[in-house]
Amino acid sequence: MKTEGGEQARIISEPRFEKGLTLRTSLAIFFASFLFMPISIYLQLTAGAAIGSIAVFATVILFSEISLAVGSPLKKQELFIIFQMCGIAATTTYMVELIYRGYMVTSPLSQSFRIMGRSMPEMIPSWWAPPSSSESYIIRTLFHLDWLIPSLLTVVFGIFTILTEFAILTITSLLYIEVEKLPFPMASLTADMVTTLAEREPYKIGLFSEAAILGAIIGALFHLPRLFLGIEIVPFPWADFTNLTDQILPGAIIGVATEPLSYISATLIPWIPAAYIFVTSIIVYIILNPLFIKVIPQAFPKWSEEYMSGMGISLIYQRSQINVWLVPGLIFSIMISAFFTIKDAKIVSRALRSLSLLSSRETGYFRLPIILGMYFIGTLGSVITFHILVPDMPIIMPLLFSVGLSFLNGIVGARILGETGQTFSLPTGNIWRTYVYLSGYQGVAGWLISPVIGGGLSSGWTQDIKVAYLTRTRPGDFFKAFILAWIAYRISGFIWGSFLWTFAPIPSSTYPATLISWPLSLMVDGIWITRQIDVRTDIILYSSICVAAILLLSVALPEFLRIPFSLSGVAVGVMTPPPSTIPLFIGSSISRFLIPKIFGERWWRENRALIVSGFATGEGIIIGFGIIAALIRRSIWSWPF
Repeated sequence: MKTEGGEQARIISEPRFEKGLTLRTSLAIFFASFLFMPISIYLQLTAGAAIGSIAVFATVILFSEISLAVGSPLKKQELFIIFQMCGIAATTTYMVELIYRGYMVTSPLSQSFRIMGRSMPEMIPSWWAPPSSSESYIIRTLFHLDWLIPSLLTVVFGIFTILTEFAILTITSLLYIEVEKLPFPMASLTADMVTTLAEREPYKIGLFSEAAILGAIIGALFHLPRLFLGIEIVPFPWADFTNLTDQILPGAIIGVATEPLSYISATLIPWIPAAYIFVTSIIVYIILNPLFIKVIPQAFPKWSEEYMSGMGISLIYQRSQINVWLVPGLIFSIMISAFFTIKDAKIVSRALRSLSLLSSRETGYFRLPIILGMYFIGTLGSVITFHILVPDMPIIMPLLFSVGLSFLNGIVGARILGETGQTFSLPTGNIWRTYVYLSGYQGVAGWLISPVIGGGLSSGWTQDIKVAYLTRTRPGDFFKAFILAWIAYRISGFIWGSFLWTFAPIPSSTYPATLISWPLSLMVDGIWITRQIDVRTDIILYSSICVAAILLLSVALPEFLRIPFSLSGVAVGVMTPPPSTIPLFIGSSISRFLIPKIFGERWWRENRALIVSGFATGEGIIIGFGIIAALIRRSIWSWPF
């Protein structure tokens, strides 16, 4: 029987990690940011797309080949840093949010939302965005004195966020990687890719290359006709069957994803969580959605009134989330977070005690006093800053949200990701807005800004730390490398974002995606601020009862009936519509029941992550180049000469 002392001794004796943050990886981070950031911003504004994969793969290939040419190949620890950080440095387009703020202040659509006889733009404070009379909107630039305070505040809140997330990340990494050893099924994908490219073992390289070629071929067949010629051979991103079923099941989300990688990557997901994700999604979006229209429309009257035949998957999902699942989803998220935190309380305590025994020189982890200092500086600092900016809102609830909810969010998100491979985060934006709604607050500033409610980033980063363990990379280098990536995208993003805004108005036909998404976002913001969303106390009560019943089942079924239960799977299924859960279940089922019988269980277990990573690489490169080629083609076509 292992004792706590034995467990601590095991943690101390872990094999030594190697350094991943070097001059070469630092250069790669800044290279990716300054080269690919303008492409990322442009694609986001024109197509709502991202180029994370192409930025990462292009940087990896370039730096790998240069290193080989000079006789000093990249180590797998260096490749890990490049893989994790170049995508962040190249695609974090925070400055688009600043430009959107300017749109919110100057748009005629904003004038239609009125609060106590005043239009919404009149009540937006200048520390959030310059007033509509600002010269910066005429010359369209962020390099203007009126943008100084809004820009500096994004930096200040960014620092508070990093401190909070780093503190939570250290705890969740020890908790779910060192102590509880959750599988993090998707971590092996990146780890195998990095190891294969670094070690260049002939068999592994061959298998990776074959999978990449297959991914490129399938990616070309599925995506290139749509991207380059505008011909949709296969409906994308899903095949929508709601028009066939809306008479029988009105409001049901019936369709299936058509992205090949969603099926391939699902082979890494454990079957039990995948099954619960699938079943829960079917119950919520195919059974309950129609039930609230046909059988008990009085439960959610706006949903039954708004639903119209022919709405399609996207609109059904959007409207049902606002009119039905907003409050139940919030209640479920909060209660399940509290449940996991109480359930893991002893393990959290063990993980915190282990911090005093780990060698910070070897791992780079922060010690417990530093962790606590970072957490409280990040959360309390953001609360104090928020109170200075919004003094007419009581400080108690912002304090509870920032200090308490951040930790809950990080714990539950990391656990669910560790068990299912699927991301889950509390809808902190809607939680905050619901609080503001229920508080009776009558201003605007409190809707636009909130104290830091962390945990969303750190829960996902915990999987990255798992990859660091698999590649024997010093976990502390992840923290340092992220700071470099943060600095890189802050500088390059501000420069390129301002340039693209100067080039043409946003939104405009030059950036067509914004013509659709920005007015929609503005309408959602305006509906919240003017209190046109219905938050009812009876729905809160009934939702709490239902969630309590689910939590009891999660304890009773395994304990008394020996039936496995995945509460993490249920949590993901509540938030995910069937078109996304169907491929998850199919891929996981094939991986568990079919492929091992054909190729052997051991071979599949050892090679499946490598095959998936190769397929993702091939398809990602094809999509990236396809998007770039399509943009070049359209730009040339529009020239008048």
